[in-house]
Amino acid sequence: MKKIILSLSLLLLCSLSEAQNVFDDFEAEEETSSSVSSRSSNKVSRKKEKKEDIKYLRELEKFKDIAVIQKKYLDKSKRLELWGAGSLALNSQFYDFLGFNGSLTYHFTEAFGLEFEGLILTDLEKNITSNLESEQNIITRSIVVPSDYYGIHLRWSPIYGKISLQEKTINPFEVYFTLGGGLTGTNDGQRVTTLHVGSGQVYPMTKNVTFKWTLSYNFFRANARNDLQGSVSGQEVQTGFLYLSAGFSIFLPFSKTR
Repeated sequence: MKKIILSLSLLLLCSLSEAQNVFDDFEAEEETSSSVSSRSSNKVSRKKEKKEDIKYLRELEKFKDIAVIQKKYLDKSKRLELWGAGSLALNSQFYDFLGFNGSLTYHFTEAFGLEFEGLILTDLEKNITSNLESEQNIITRSIVVPSDYYGIHLRWSPIYGKISLQEKTINPFEVYFTLGGGLTGTNDGQRVTTLHVGSGQVYPMTKNVTFKWTLSYNFFRANARNDLQGSVSGQEVQTGFLYLSAGFSIFLPFSKTR
């Protein structure tokens, strides 16, 4: 009888311990599921926060066109530039000066080059000049009249960019400055030392052809004419002329890939 009671008590203890283990496993599963659900709820909340943070993206406009703009369209380094242009003087009160301007420039780098320039001029008397002589008997022969200029200049191109014309095309441009000197010839046979400063803009049409305009000032001292025969006197006059020139350039060698 005692054996039977002992065996029943042992069986009861085993069943109780097994039930406790099952209960512990159930609690662990509940904790795991709760932690998973909490993590998932945190993820959902974070997603909601992110969605709220990027709401402004819906208000942005979609890209219709995407264009890649080159840093610089025209490559000048180690190339030769030939330029021809028409010129006129802007600050002469008694004569109209018209002429032809040409230059040969070698570009050592994109920023610096050496320019050889030649300018040939013709002078036309303005109405005020002829009226002074015919009506007031005032002779204007003492005015120094330039006939040509040849010089060497250092060319510096520090500014370049792009502009849009009527929001249809994008056109590159470049701004440059020149400083140098040369010799100016006058219509009475003098040839005097001249200081030259200038500035201008370049507009590339292709990778080998450009349109260029320049504004230059030539300053020099020359002997004036002051008699009716037009002979040169010993009086030295300081004078300067402002020239506007516009024309086209060709770059050599021709660029095919750049």
